[in-house]
Amino acid sequence: MYTTPGEYNVTLMVTNGIANDSITWNGAITVSNEITFYADTDGDGFGDPQSIETGCEIPVGFVTNGNDCNDNSSFITTNADLDGDGFFSCVDDCNDGNALAYPGAQELCNNLDDNCDGVIDEGFDSDGDGFSACAGDCDDNNGNMNPNAIELCNDLDDNCNGAIDEGLGQAYYMDIDGDGYGAGVIQYSCTIPTGAATNNDDCNDANPAISPSAVETVDGTDNDCDGYIDETNIYTYTLNEIGLNLYPNPTSSDLNIELNAHAGNVSVQVKDVSGKNISNFQFNSTRYSVDVSDFAPGLYEFIFRTENSFTVKRVVVE
Repeated sequence: MYTTPGEYNVTLMVTNGIANDSITWNGAITVSNEITFYADTDGDGFGDPQSIETGCEIPVGFVTNGNDCNDNSSFITTNADLDGDGFFSCVDDCNDGNALAYPGAQELCNNLDDNCDGVIDEGFDSDGDGFSACAGDCDDNNGNMNPNAIELCNDLDDNCNGAIDEGLGQAYYMDIDGDGYGAGVIQYSCTIPTGAATNNDDCNDANPAISPSAVETVDGTDNDCDGYIDETNIYTYTLNEIGLNLYPNPTSSDLNIELNAHAGNVSVQVKDVSGKNISNFQFNSTRYSVDVSDFAPGLYEFIFRTENSFTVKRVVVE
């Protein structure tokens, strides 16, 4: 093993025990010290003296000098004046890729540190909130409005993102017919918009005579927006006639009750097999759901009553 740098000769000798023959190559082997290479992260041809590798061949992304004082910026190298403004990268030029940025330069409103004093746009922040008009402040006369502000419900763009009161405010719906009930697309506002309502309960926003507060009349229209047409308080059919159906049965969670037509107020009493009253409830719709997850497993009777009908259905709870 050759450990000392230098050039070495190589001699090849051949012998058969009687005669010898040899040949020598002068300087056939050259031994040198390992070379130190420096990482050039920013690709400016100058390496980082703190990031090194040694070897005989230069690795990819490395150079043979360690003269870069900032290897994260190709504009800052070693005593270079890349922009020709008379100031050097590693000395006092904070942006050697911009000839208008150097110590003593006039500070401009451009979101840059033009005079290299470590402060951006000083003198251009009128409201003193840390942001100038050229650095994202949408109202430089209001210290509460800047890109770091929290959006408030005040009809202002507090955080300067181009949206007003985003994610805040009351939900409103347009009330075109002026009956106090809205419909259509939802909109959010911190103050009620003209011609809007806080609900979307109107089933016909073009007719003020139709709303949830209207009185149902027999005219082929759902006047009171309950989903039924010309319903009255008297129903002449029984629950079985309008297809009372309970499902799933058996069940362990929700039990759905379904009717094919509106039956008015329906009272329901639930008893177990011993006759003990378990639950009582009412509904006034064609569909209703009951949570039976708290019921003990077993057989239950659901007793349905209306003004003119009575029926019993049995349900198994698992």
